[in-house]
Amino acid sequence: MSGITGVYYKEKLIPDRAAVLRMINENLTRGNDYVQVYVEEQIGFGFNALNLTTESMRERQPFSKEGITIMADVRLDRRERLVNEFNQSGMHSSIQETDVELLWKAYTKWGIDFPKYIYGEFSFAIWDANVKRLLCGRDYLGFRPLFYKWNGKNLEFSSMLEGLIYGTNHSLKWDREYFIEYITEQGFVRTDKTPYEGVKRLPAAHILILQEGRLEVKKYWDIEQVENIEYSDSESYEERFREIFFQAVKDCMRSNSPVSVAMSGGLDSTSIFSAGKLLNEKNNKTEFFPVSLVFDKYASDDERKYIELINQKYNVRSHEIVADDLWSFKNFPYDAPSTAEPFVNASTFGVQESLYAKAKEANANIMLTGAGGDEVLSGSNLVISDYIWNFKWGKAIRDVKQLAYLREEPFFKNLLQYGIHPLFKKVQMNASPWLAKDIQDAMTVKGIARGRLARGKQENQITTNITPFIDQYIAAPLGMEARHPFLDRELVEFLIAIPMEQKLQGSIKKLILKNAMKEILPEPIRKRIDKTAHYSVIYSGLQREWPEMAKAYSKGYLADLGLVDHEGFKKDLHLWRQGETNNVDYLWTIATLELWFYRLDNKQPKKLHG
Repeated sequence: MSGITGVYYKEKLIPDRAAVLRMINENLTRGNDYVQVYVEEQIGFGFNALNLTTESMRERQPFSKEGITIMADVRLDRRERLVNEFNQSGMHSSIQETDVELLWKAYTKWGIDFPKYIYGEFSFAIWDANVKRLLCGRDYLGFRPLFYKWNGKNLEFSSMLEGLIYGTNHSLKWDREYFIEYITEQGFVRTDKTPYEGVKRLPAAHILILQEGRLEVKKYWDIEQVENIEYSDSESYEERFREIFFQAVKDCMRSNSPVSVAMSGGLDSTSIFSAGKLLNEKNNKTEFFPVSLVFDKYASDDERKYIELINQKYNVRSHEIVADDLWSFKNFPYDAPSTAEPFVNASTFGVQESLYAKAKEANANIMLTGAGGDEVLSGSNLVISDYIWNFKWGKAIRDVKQLAYLREEPFFKNLLQYGIHPLFKKVQMNASPWLAKDIQDAMTVKGIARGRLARGKQENQITTNITPFIDQYIAAPLGMEARHPFLDRELVEFLIAIPMEQKLQGSIKKLILKNAMKEILPEPIRKRIDKTAHYSVIYSGLQREWPEMAKAYSKGYLADLGLVDHEGFKKDLHLWRQGETNNVDYLWTIATLELWFYRLDNKQPKKLHG
């Protein structure tokens, strides 16, 4: 992870280096191993580095060659494959080359379409002086952020919103449409909106082209366009999955320091650790270890019995953190950094920071996580309606029987709920009456073609999964980076393309992972059907921090924007705290959004490491 910052002038002027440096100063959270500024006519680039791979230690950015200047916040995956492609096309290349050198070759080979052909996490800016064109882009899921301002003459861009809004000479106004999308997507924004009018985000899987004063934003990857895959037997799916999964873990382990894994006792994170451990033993690489949360007071949250199974099988000792006293919102409103945009998961800052700090104590700069595992592996029981629509009655009956057995419910109740009703009724989320009408209208789910309801739901879950909160405000200040093997592009494309029954059959979720990890995972973990949720620390936090949180909820920030009826919101919030309502759709999103506004009003940035 690193920070990129820049300016473009339509007029033939040389940007002020000091102005670029001021923007970089707001990006230093993302890395301060070195800072470098590059200016020439029309363009100014600023780069602040966090060097976490062996190759990056030899790298200096911005990188210029043959009139093309590149800077990138990047970790390229499938590097061997990329190098082979270059060599086969006559572009002499080596696996020892840095990521930015490989990016330069990719741009030289494929032009502005090159993001289609590379894997990994990236945001980049490329100034091609040969054609006077600026090209910016982001990776397919948006792991690495990029924001910009364009007034028709000048462009400013930055990895962090802070680089564009702090120290600005003009007043900023809230963008109401942003908050509508944030609420309806339950904490995620996939468009170009930010909280501030006139400041935009470059959406994931998009490039920005600026040439001759004309700006264009184009999408280069679409999950809906991933073509289906069909093999002749389940073993072929499992073998291919295992191959891609192990490669994804291997790529995420590329590092110049020890690598850690945030490991619970669940299927996803233990699979990542087990795969990484086997890869590490085979390749004799760097130190590799798990970090785990454990609980003494909250027995229902404690997963020591599963963690110990991994410890025994692989002869390791997990670095454990007793997390009973790391309740959500601890020391609110100074429980988390004040950020330029809201994040639903800010409530878990304390417990997440403890994991990364523990790994850092053991000299790890990388933390692998199981993020995205549920979204890419679990599937959706809406597949029953897809089976019915496509006349696959045997598969529909099989899945309904399994669901009915697990839930101890009538067969026909589950058939109606998952098989029949989704085919005939328009999906509408449960909108509270105290929400503004334009929010309620936006909650009508975009139509998904019948026959692909399950895949459509999964596509939406995958593409609304990533925010930069943990990477930017927890990992980076510690000189670390979070990496997520289950969200590897090739793995995501494979899992979205295979038949749903390879992932889900009735009550059996993550089927392909369970089958692929036979003899790799301890059997009690591989066959787990329950999932631990750390509700105890959430409820403890709500109880302990409520007096200060109540002050935040009395302000009515969203009511001032005309987004909620304040009294209706407070009534439902009170009922939820008392356990007297199940009407919690969007309530948590709105509740944490109100707290974000309050943190801004009481801005006292939490002291960050590094």
